Amino acid sequence: MAEMVISRNEDILAIYGLGSCLGLTIHDPTRAVGAMAHVMLPTNLTGITNSKPGKYVDTAIDEMINGMKRYGCEQENMVAKMCGGSRMFKTSKDDAECIGAKNIKLATKILKQRGIPVAARDVGGDFGRIVEFDVKTGQMYIKTVSGDRKVI
Repeated sequence: MAEMVISRNEDILAIYGLGSCLGLTIHDPTRAVGAMAHVMLPTNLTGITNSKPGKYVDTAIDEMINGMKRYGCEQENMVAKMCGGSRMFKTSKDDAECIGAKNIKLATKILKQRGIPVAARDVGGDFGRIVEFDVKTGQMYIKTVSGDRKVI
C-alpha cells in the first residue's frame, strides 16, 4: 500500500488486496511508459510531509505525471484508468462518505484539472480486487475475490 512505480519497460505491475484503496494508472501510449499507484487516502491532513507520495490521491497524481515527464512523456498524451474504491465495511455513513468514494471523486477531479482523461474505470462495490497493469499496452487486468475477471 501507498506504493507508486513508474516504468518504461515491458513490466506487469500489480496490486494485490485492493479494497477501499484506489489502483490508479497513468499511461502514455506514444512512449509505452506507465505509472501505477496504490493510493490509500484522498489527502494528507496531518501536515507532515510523507516520504510516500503514492499514499494520497492528491500527491500521487502529480508525482506520477512529473515522473513520466522525466521519461520524455508529454501530459497531453497521458490517459488514466482506475479501479478499487470499494466500500469494504458497512457503517452508518452513506456511500458518498466512505474512503473509497472519496478517493474516486478526488482522483477524477484532479485528473480532469490536469487534462488527463479517464479512459476506463472499475470502481465501487463491496469486494476486493487484484489488478495487474501492462506498462507496454496500458491495459489493466482485474480479478475480483469472487473470481470474476475483466480487462479495461
